[in-house]
Amino acid sequence: MCLSFINVYVFFAAPWMRAQFYAAWPRYQQDSVYRQRLTIMGFTYAFDAFLACKASREYVLRLRLADEPALKWRLRFLPWSIPIPDIFETVVRSGMFGESSGRDA
Repeated sequence: MCLSFINVYVFFAAPWMRAQFYAAWPRYQQDSVYRQRLTIMGFTYAFDAFLACKASREYVLRLRLADEPALKWRLRFLPWSIPIPDIFETVVRSGMFGESSGRDA
């Protein structure tokens, strides 16, 4: 019963969570923390840090919403209108999230 509730919640909430994630990425790329992570540890670590750190994602999303107030309404009512950043497609095509990524070994 609990598992089915979780599945229903994720199904209905997923578009809004993805939209926030996609909206935060362009601002994260402009952030100095991303540039430091990219320079020192490489792209894989910088991208993983963005995925893992919810506080960082929320912070850069707040910064982007401060720059673009209309985006707030798009996130609330039209989460499907937020485009997928190109970098996500590149990461998936490169195999970072595939079985051959070598993380499980």
